[in-house]
Amino acid sequence: MIGPPTRFIVFCHEAKSLKWFRLDNVRRAHVDDAEPFREAEPGQVEAMLKESVDGFHHGGPVQCSFFVREPECRWVEHNLPVSMTPERVPRGLRFTTTTAGVLRLARFVVGLGVAARAETPELAELVQELARGALEALTGPAKSL
Repeated sequence: MIGPPTRFIVFCHEAKSLKWFRLDNVRRAHVDDAEPFREAEPGQVEAMLKESVDGFHHGGPVQCSFFVREPECRWVEHNLPVSMTPERVPRGLRFTTTTAGVLRLARFVVGLGVAARAETPELAELVQELARGALEALTGPAKSL
């Protein structure tokens, strides 16, 4: 489980794969005798935990990195939403991970504003999309970032 909110990983019989569920979204649960129990392969749950960001996991794992300048990088290093490898680089830190929670990581990076810069294509694309959406919500369609 990860929390708050309390989440857990289970085998979803509809998606036919492991999925995260929030406990506060579970309205009812019951044992269905017609549905066989499905055990996860060894290491599958641990891999999903490692690849997830704050209880989010979508698609396959992607290598992601972003740079955070000094002095903000000191705060970021201790408040990451997922385990990441920090690397000291000129004027700040580069954070790297492999995750299937890229959208959740992009939301974190966007929240750092001008102090952060996404360095990998998948992460950069989502950061730009989120930033444009936030600007459009404030001012109308954004021209260009």
